[in-house]
Amino acid sequence: MKTINAKLGKMRKVMNWVVYPFNQESEKARIQTDTYIAEVNLKTGEGILAGPHAGGAYFHHLVMGKIQAIKISDGLLDEIKAANPQSGTLIGPGVRIS
Repeated sequence: MKTINAKLGKMRKVMNWVVYPFNQESEKARIQTDTYIAEVNLKTGEGILAGPHAGGAYFHHLVMGKIQAIKISDGLLDEIKAANPQSGTLIGPGVRIS
């Protein structure tokens, strides 16, 4: 999986984020660290950030718990789009994007 480095919302330091695969027509992307998860609109840069969660941040945290609205820069949006795995990319042991 491809990653980006970013500090979002009220985070104190830059963290390494995994970019989950999304199709090119999608308006949203999801990114995740060990303790945070975020969903970002790829057109506006607006999104939500959930965390920190000491036991790990997962998809269900995007609809409940500690959530804050975020706005990310165009530069970071470009990084997220560039990190989206393309067809044939190995994203895990023996797992490729079709």
